[in-house]
Amino acid sequence: MKLNENIRKEIVIILLLLSLTVIYFNNLIFKKELFLSGDMYNFFYSQRIYAQKSFQNGSFPFWNTDIFCGAPYIDDIQNALFYPFTILFYISSAYFAITITLVTHIFMAGWFLYLLMRQCFHIDRRGSLISAIIYMFSGFFTMHMEHLNQVMSCAWSPLIILTYIKSTEEKKILFIMLMAVSLGLQLLTGGSQNTFYLIIILFLLSIYLGVGQYISTKNLKEFSQPMLFLITGIFISLAVAAV
Repeated sequence: MKLNENIRKEIVIILLLLSLTVIYFNNLIFKKELFLSGDMYNFFYSQRIYAQKSFQNGSFPFWNTDIFCGAPYIDDIQNALFYPFTILFYISSAYFAITITLVTHIFMAGWFLYLLMRQCFHIDRRGSLISAIIYMFSGFFTMHMEHLNQVMSCAWSPLIILTYIKSTEEKKILFIMLMAVSLGLQLLTGGSQNTFYLIIILFLLSIYLGVGQYISTKNLKEFSQPMLFLITGIFISLAVAAV
């Protein structure tokens, strides 16, 4: 069975983005040169190792007894205790967990940005691919590579914007749910400031979309719909992250 030409081209794009990600992290993947410095070592590595040891000892890491006179562990959102990828730290080595987390999220950032350009802004494949590469290897990700929560959080942003715009265009509950789940997962990464900034952008975008729909339909219901979709998605995302 022959694949559709468009499907084959999309697969090539995915493989290209994945290959570029592997090349970018070649020292980490093939030479196992893990850069444990700064916050990666002082916070993210040490905190996750503490949680790993707690689970191995049959206890839940409510409280970190190893720093100061003790400090809350589960209450620190940057520990991302309930984020799915953090589970890797509890069942495997720190090297493997950090490698998979960084490689996967940098690839996700590029692929989601590519989809956003293609599906919402209708940019051609070449332009969308260039946009994806610029985003995934941008100065922000390079600078914050030692901050796992920043990398994980911003990887979800393009998908959240994509699913929100599609929800206003298609008016389907599926896209609202996808946006809500993506936003909820972003909250669980611990990069809450990025979620705060993104919600502001989405509110401004909802006004822009609402004005555009009102101009074309002269219907106040069409003006309020993007804002209602956004508010609904935010409330559902809070439920997703409310563990």
